[in-house]
This record gives sequence, structure tokens and C-alpha cells, in this order.
Amino acid sequence: MGAVVVAQRFMERHEGETFPYPPIAELTAAALIVAGLSVALRIGIPIIPPLLLGDGSDLPGIFTQFRERLPGVIIPFVCTISLGLLCIYLGARAWSQLRVVAFGALGNGLAFMAGGLLVAWMLDDQVLGQFYADHARLRVVLTTGLTGFVIGAMVLLAFKRSERARRDDAEHAAESARAGIAGLVAVPAPEELDPAAAPRADVAARNYGGYMRANVAHLEGRYVCFRPAFTAAGVISAYLVEMRWDDAASCLMFEEKDRADAGHAQRGRVYIPDGRPFISLVTVEGGAIRLVTVSRPEPGESARGLIMTLSNPGGMNFTPASAPIVLTRVTDKIPQLGFVRSDAPDYDFYRRELEAVAPAFGFFATAPRPAAELRLVTAAE
Repeated sequence: MGAVVVAQRFMERHEGETFPYPPIAELTAAALIVAGLSVALRIGIPIIPPLLLGDGSDLPGIFTQFRERLPGVIIPFVCTISLGLLCIYLGARAWSQLRVVAFGALGNGLAFMAGGLLVAWMLDDQVLGQFYADHARLRVVLTTGLTGFVIGAMVLLAFKRSERARRDDAEHAAESARAGIAGLVAVPAPEELDPAAAPRADVAARNYGGYMRANVAHLEGRYVCFRPAFTAAGVISAYLVEMRWDDAASCLMFEEKDRADAGHAQRGRVYIPDGRPFISLVTVEGGAIRLVTVSRPEPGESARGLIMTLSNPGGMNFTPASAPIVLTRVTDKIPQLGFVRSDAPDYDFYRRELEAVAPAFGFFATAPRPAAELRLVTAAE
């Protein structure tokens, strides 16, 4: 927490600089505070039971053990410095989330190994023998490095997400300030589904969410999209969806491919509202609108939500239709596409993913029951 706070404050002050000089003094102060808290916990927690039980005979042994293991405080000190520097230099880069997490885990793991090597060299053999029977110093270095690897991955993952949201907010504030300086009307213009080009080629228009290209680069790629078919019970419709940045429109675009009903393939734009964990794939054509709202797809996770469109099971008679829908990123193998039936190998996978949509990622509110029926249900319960 100390490292993240220092990194966030520093990045806000040095927005736009490529390689700013790191805040060594602030990171050192935060590391000293963390080390002090670690000392207090290491000596305070073991003292509590003897004090509560009223027997102080174990206190000398507790203080002796604390002195013997005091070099272990080096690890939280190194952790604070390492995480602060990694958050500053990796969080500011326009890299994918996976790349930032990988480099953060590796860098923090190496820093922990260096700290573990120093701790193992300062500890007595007798103290090390309480933990490991043989190769004690090597094991201390390896286990400490593994711990640092995991911590680095977790912290950089959370920091990259928060930094992406902070940059979006800062960009929105800057655009609003520029609009006010230019003497534009303070009352915002009506929302449009298909607005004009954005003021910058790498920033989407405000009506799309005002997102920056660098912050949505991880969404680009191919997905397998599947939902229940509207015209046949028990059948799942699966096809490919490709998301990419369109320079002309200055926003993310999506395009459906390999649909069994190719005449209904859609192509449209991606709307990403600020501060909300969902995105919308919208098609506007001739006054008709089709909407797909799904969760933001994070690495290794599916995007789940609902589709709202028109179905024409009776030929020319169109009816509003909604269903759960899931987008899964394409990796090595593309699952079965087209109209997938219950005897297909990938049917169970599709079905389980669709069942996981409700209620966390979408639900269908039904009409209220008649009062008499509600009374019967209450009485039965």
C-alpha cells in the first residue's frame, strides 16, 4: 500500500514524462514506515499471549528470538522500494496488462531474491536451522524470490487497472477544460449513437466513452461469440467476433464473421462507459439498433452479458428478443461454430458458460404475479 500510494502521487505530478527521476526520498520514507510497522508486529504479536495470561516468564525468550530474526525486516523494506519503482515505470507504459504483470512479477521476484540473499547472509546458522535442515541459505533465497514473484504479479495487475481508470478520468477532465476555454456551451450536447470523429486520433469521442487507444489495446483480437438461437429451442448459435481499433472512426470496432446465418452478420462500434465494468457492441443501421452489453473481458476470462435485438421467427413479423451471450477470446483452437446442437462436442462448454451469465452479468425481470397467486405461494412456504 505504501508503494502504490507513492507511485500514484508521483505519476499524477509527472504525467506525460517518459523517464522521470524516481522519488527515492518518498519511497525510502514509505519503506521505513513499513519496516517500523513490521518490527512492531513481529515483536508485538508474540508478546500479547504472555501478557494476557499474566505470565512474563517467556518475555526474555521472545525478545531474544526477535533480535535473532531482526534481519528479516529487510524484506518488507525491499518490497516497498521494488514495488514503488515497478509501478512507476511499468504502470506508465502503454503495454498490455499481461506484459506489465509479467515484468512486474519478474522484477519484484529478483528484488526479493536479492533481499533474501542479504537476510540469509546476516542470519546465524542456528537460526536458519530452525527453518531448513540443509541448504538453508539457498532455500531462503528461492522461497523469498517466489513470494516476491507472486506479490509483484498481484500488485502490478491491480495497479495497471487503477492507472488505466485514472488516466481515462484525467483525459475526460482535460477535454472538459479545453472545451470551457474555447467558449463552448456549458450544457452538453445530446448524445449521438454515431458521433463525428474524436478530437484526437488515439482517443475515442466522448459519446463512445472517451477512452484512449492505449487503454483498450488489450481488448483487440478475435473472440468466439455464442448465445441461444432464437428460432430453435436447445440450439446454440456460435460465430467469431473481431475487435480492432479503427483509425478513421477513432474508436474500437467489432465485426462478426463465420456466422451460419451470414445475412445477419453485424458490424459496429464499441462503447465503453467510464467507471463501469461493462462494454456495449452497438450496430446502428437504417434506424434499427442491435445492442450487446457484456462485462469487460480480462485476460483468461470470458465476457458475459445480454443481447437485445429483433427476431423474425414468423417471416416478416419481427419481435424484440433478448438472450444471454458470451464472448471468449480465441487461443490455439477455435471451438465449433455455426448452429451447435446437444450432440456436438463443444455444446456442454457453451451451455455452462451461458448458464453463468445470470444473475451476476445479466438477468430478466418478469412481470409481477397476480395477488392471488402470491398469496398461494406465501401460504405454501
